Amino acid sequence: MSAILMRPDRPPFAAGDVLGGTEAEKAAAFGSSSAFGGRWEIVGDEIVHHLEVTTFPNWVGTDQPRRFDLTDTHLTLYPPPMLMEGRLRRARVHCERIVPPTSAAARPNVSGDQPSGG
Repeated sequence: MSAILMRPDRPPFAAGDVLGGTEAEKAAAFGSSSAFGGRWEIVGDEIVHHLEVTTFPNWVGTDQPRRFDLTDTHLTLYPPPMLMEGRLRRARVHCERIVPPTSAAARPNVSGDQPSGG
C-alpha cells in the first residue's frame, strides 16, 4: 500500500524545475506533504504498516501501528501521539471511498430489448 498526504494549498515552485526549487520552496514542499509505502497487516485491533519507503527518513524499515475504524464507505486511522514541531500531537487520517457514478452505457440491459446497430 502507498499513501501520499498533502495540504491542498501547496504553492508550485516558481521555476517549475522538478529537481530544483529554492531552499524555502523545498522546505515548504516537504513540510506540507508526507508519503509512505510498504506492506500492511491487521494485528489484533490495529493495522500495522511495515514501511519500506517514506519521506520521513526515521520511519524507513519501521513498523507503524495504528488503531482504525472501518465501515463500508470510510477508513479512519488513529496514529499514536507523534512529535510535531517540538510538541506531542495527535492526528487522524480519514479516507472516504469514492464510488464512480453509473452511466447509461455501464448499466446492464434489464428490459430484454436488444440494442440496435450493426
